[in-house]
Amino acid sequence: MARRLRARRSVGYRAIVTLRDAAGHVVNITGWTFAMALTRRRGTIDIQLNMAANEAALGFYILDSITGEYSINVTPGALQSFTDTSGKFVLFGDILATQPGGAKAWIEDIELTVTEGPTNG
Repeated sequence: MARRLRARRSVGYRAIVTLRDAAGHVVNITGWTFAMALTRRRGTIDIQLNMAANEAALGFYILDSITGEYSINVTPGALQSFTDTSGKFVLFGDILATQPGGAKAWIEDIELTVTEGPTNG
């Protein structure tokens, strides 16, 4: 089941996540990279998230690799970069991780519902 998230188009989305294994233990993510393509329709990437230079930039940023803590940031600019006049839309994606040595791992499905703020219309 996808993790359901919500964002305002004018504000964006930001979260701090701690990666845990199936037993609930913290995963050491030293040397890992993360990526996610957010799409409204299959085959069309609307927003690509990769590793970010800092916590405020679009993408993933490792906060504490030993404790498995990283941030996900979808900036307002990214959400406003494509045309949508519906006032509400959903972006779908998979968080993927690449471990040192190149092994790829699926982390989770994401469903990001984006709405217009009350002052955007």
